[in-house]
Amino acid sequence: MIKFYDSSGQAHALNGYENHKVKHVLDGCDEMSFTLDTHSEQYQKLYEEARIVSCGNEWLVKKIDDDRIDCVLNFDFLKTTVYKNYASETRLLQEVLESHLPNGWTISGASVSTIRRTITFDYATDFDIIYRCMNVYDVYFVWDIPNKVLTVYKPELMQPTGEYVTSELNLKSLSFKGETTGFATRLYAYGKDGLTMEDAEIEGEPYGLQYVENRSYCDKTVCAYWDDERYTDADSLYEAALDKLTNLSNPVRSYECKVIDLAKMSSDYSFLDFKMHKKVTLIDVDRGIRVEHQIVEYIEYPDDSSNNVVTLSCVPETITTAMQSVVSTMEDTTDYIMTDFESRIAMATAMLTGAFGGYVFTNGSEIFIMDNEDPAQAVIVWRWNINGFGKSSTGIDGPYTTALTFDDTFITNVINAMVIRGSLIEADSIQAGSISQSYTDDVLEQSFTAAEGLVEYMAQQINEYLTNPNGDGALDVINTTIADIQATIDGLLVSVSNAYSGGINYVRNSSGLNGLSDDWSYTGTVITLQNNDTKVSTVANSCFRLSSGATLEQTVDSLIVGTSYTVSVKVKKSASNLGTIALTFNGGSQVYLYSSNTMNEWQEYTATLLNVTASTLTISIAMSGNYMFVADLMVCEGTVAKAWTPAPYEIYTTYTKIDENGVQVWRSDSSERTVMTNAEFAGYYNEEEIFSLNKDETRIGKAVVNGELTVGNAKFIPSDDGMNITILD
Repeated sequence: MIKFYDSSGQAHALNGYENHKVKHVLDGCDEMSFTLDTHSEQYQKLYEEARIVSCGNEWLVKKIDDDRIDCVLNFDFLKTTVYKNYASETRLLQEVLESHLPNGWTISGASVSTIRRTITFDYATDFDIIYRCMNVYDVYFVWDIPNKVLTVYKPELMQPTGEYVTSELNLKSLSFKGETTGFATRLYAYGKDGLTMEDAEIEGEPYGLQYVENRSYCDKTVCAYWDDERYTDADSLYEAALDKLTNLSNPVRSYECKVIDLAKMSSDYSFLDFKMHKKVTLIDVDRGIRVEHQIVEYIEYPDDSSNNVVTLSCVPETITTAMQSVVSTMEDTTDYIMTDFESRIAMATAMLTGAFGGYVFTNGSEIFIMDNEDPAQAVIVWRWNINGFGKSSTGIDGPYTTALTFDDTFITNVINAMVIRGSLIEADSIQAGSISQSYTDDVLEQSFTAAEGLVEYMAQQINEYLTNPNGDGALDVINTTIADIQATIDGLLVSVSNAYSGGINYVRNSSGLNGLSDDWSYTGTVITLQNNDTKVSTVANSCFRLSSGATLEQTVDSLIVGTSYTVSVKVKKSASNLGTIALTFNGGSQVYLYSSNTMNEWQEYTATLLNVTASTLTISIAMSGNYMFVADLMVCEGTVAKAWTPAPYEIYTTYTKIDENGVQVWRSDSSERTVMTNAEFAGYYNEEEIFSLNKDETRIGKAVVNGELTVGNAKFIPSDDGMNITILD
């Protein structure tokens, strides 16, 4: 049942709605949608921000798209106050939640977190602060807004509660995903100043090793390393390394289960009730395994529970929480930079307003401010004359390492600024928290790599300074800060490197936008398609379709030997027959980018070819049944997949096609086209040549001339009585 409140606040039971769906998600920000006939009398009473009560919760209408109504949970009660320069101090999760939930709310399960943390914001609402808690305290939330109950879950503490899924009872279909990206069975871990786990105390004895091992899934040695400057204690480093290796040493698996939600259909099956964050047992008959995984997403159809979908995963983290973590890190970094900059301003102010002991000297054309009244004895010197001013730390003769000269050049070692505006920044290295998206991926990666080198150099210089007996112990703080910046830049570099962003595609006509061009060789029935399915599922909005027994092949011959390449493709298969995409490289080595004899919806597949030894790569596609759809095929440099782009010089639109072969332009809403290539300049109607020209002749089937026509020495001029023919001199 759905109840909505109109603009006057009056409640109504909604009638005639369809496709009612509730999506329960990991972070608790659930979503609801339904459709309603646009001619319905009640449709006119629905509006954006309308309040709705359904499925035991309270919602707000956020989007009306024709007959589809999209809603989110109503968190307006957490958005009535803004806090400036907020700091929670060091508090438990329970204490933070109690401070920011209205009176009358019940908090259940907050005791699962016993750590104390500080949350800071420049500006924030209660909603912002509460949701920051998920990342800071490593927990998830479930909201019951009508009853004012917030339930807190900590994934690793969840225990199986008896629910199970099996095809013999409540499982309709099963989609499985598994990967071992980053797989390792042995992890070397290092903390601050090269700290290792060797001194960790295990059952009263030193651990004695720099690594931990976990071979529970696979009995082979695969090494990885991890360092984190936050760890200064060997015992803590050991425990953290064990936790980290637990994830690395096992496949990341997830199952999307279309289930018969028996608990929603009969109270007799209440013991099989599916709820977010529960650990349930999945009996995978096809793979002959029994696994316990956590519910990380639950799509509920209140009016037809037989369509419910449960997503199980052994790693309860989604892209949403991952992005929140990145945002949290960046905000924390920004807070630090603001504080650091403010402290530098305060220091500069104190130095300038509290200065004493300086001496002013002039020779008539210059002014000197020095630390000694005798210019010959002065060490710190500020010098000002017609050519500019500058500062020397080695006496009146310089060098002047900070200077502003008459040619508008400013030279200094370090500039501290919150904002620098200008038309151009030139630099050998850049240290930055963020860079405009207008920069290309290559520029970004180069910039962050340069920044990394700069930070390493700074850290080295400060470490050397710290060895000076006269060094100030407070510089330990600076050293720690440099390490934090280093870690942040490392993370940003990885993020930029791993992002799905465009690159140069080495595959010609890689998604069929130019039909079955000469770039491809094929056998059997292969066609290209553009329809609603490709529009919503592919980047190119086009694909190849292979029928039973068809093959499709292209050889890329411009690879750079010694360079790594990543191949990616989207595949959909509508038959339970074998379909393959094979890559032949390095003069004969072969790997399958895709090989499956089961049906599947559009999915992306990738493979990386490391340091190729030959310049050619052959892509061979084959299908033994009807049908396989292939789109967004991409071969690009590097070890990560990139978002699909056409090959260089390829432009494919509705009426224009441009590639390395030439240009074709279609007349709107007709079969007429003009072709300009290195072999011809011609016009066609369908495949019939209408005209063509070359250096010797112009061929044309028929022509209409509205004015005069000159052929050699003869000139044909239309007249009222017919045509006059004039012979020219």
